[in-house]
Amino acid sequence: MLRFHPVVCKNGVCVNNIPGYNCYCSSGYVYNSTLLECIDYDECEEESCVGGVCVNTVGSYYCSCQPPLVLDDTQRNCLFAPPADENLSVCWQHVSADLMCQSPLLGPQVTFMDCCCLYGEGWGMECALCPSTDSALSRSHSSSSCLSGRYEPYASLSAAEDCGILHGCENGRCIRVTEGYTCDCYQGYELDMTSMTCIDINECDGGVSVEFPCVNARCVNTEGSFRCVCRRGYVMSRRLNHCVAA
Repeated sequence: MLRFHPVVCKNGVCVNNIPGYNCYCSSGYVYNSTLLECIDYDECEEESCVGGVCVNTVGSYYCSCQPPLVLDDTQRNCLFAPPADENLSVCWQHVSADLMCQSPLLGPQVTFMDCCCLYGEGWGMECALCPSTDSALSRSHSSSSCLSGRYEPYASLSAAEDCGILHGCENGRCIRVTEGYTCDCYQGYELDMTSMTCIDINECDGGVSVEFPCVNARCVNTEGSFRCVCRRGYVMSRRLNHCVAA
């Protein structure tokens, strides 16, 4: 084997065949006979990432999936994750005022229904909040009720319809679990544990901490937010929600 000068087969291995030569490129590269070098091959020009976004890199590529899709074993397809055979997880006995799950139930993991009906206030590693069994939401829609210590889903409502029909997550994002849902409220809203709905936070309430309080201004609460009205003799400065002397 004879290695030629790199100008003939840059980034590759040149093998003399007499007459001629062959240029062998590494995986992810192809030989360009005009440039006389091995150049990166764009794998994304092919269908290399079904259901996702193909990202080309030097000498290779990778497939990026948007949640909730995940890569399969081939690393070339984005698919929905298969459901777990058993939907068991930790049960939290208490939920704090800032919606943090606390005091895990000792012992074996349980289902969402058993946790909410028998033991606790939150379920799973994502802290799915248990709906109140005597809440206005449950009474008005009969979506679920604890019978004999268990939640019994209302037969005419599928799990995929809970958020849309019950309107439990208006002004928020519905986070589904196999046997129920909880709400992740948008900024400016907080979860009402009784009705399981997202309600407006009054940022102007003295007991509420906001990131940019009004300075030299009057706070006016709005739906999902607030605004500042400068006091007489003051004007709004470039600094957000800060008024300065005119």
